[in-house]
Amino acid sequence: MAESGDWRLASKKMIYWLGRQWMVTGLGIETVKGNHRIPVSEIRALDEQGRGWLERMHEQAWVQIEDFSEALSVARARWPAMPAHDAFYFPPVETKFDAGNA
Repeated sequence: MAESGDWRLASKKMIYWLGRQWMVTGLGIETVKGNHRIPVSEIRALDEQGRGWLERMHEQAWVQIEDFSEALSVARARWPAMPAHDAFYFPPVETKFDAGNA
């Protein structure tokens, strides 16, 4: 894990990887400052031109592309494939309820 970044901003999140500008949290990829986020459900998304996140972010002058690339790799390894539903969807637990005992 990288040693840089402001831990105070991320203290209430589960952090899986922390870089200089980007981090991987339980929510997905986000800037250490918290002003840009990519949810887990969108880490493999393509835009209208068929470009992935690395291509799109490469065009942004403010992005530290090496740091972002590492965050993207860590996130994709952590969540290899997303189901069709939301990343934070938990299927209902089947329970047996005996209405006669209620």
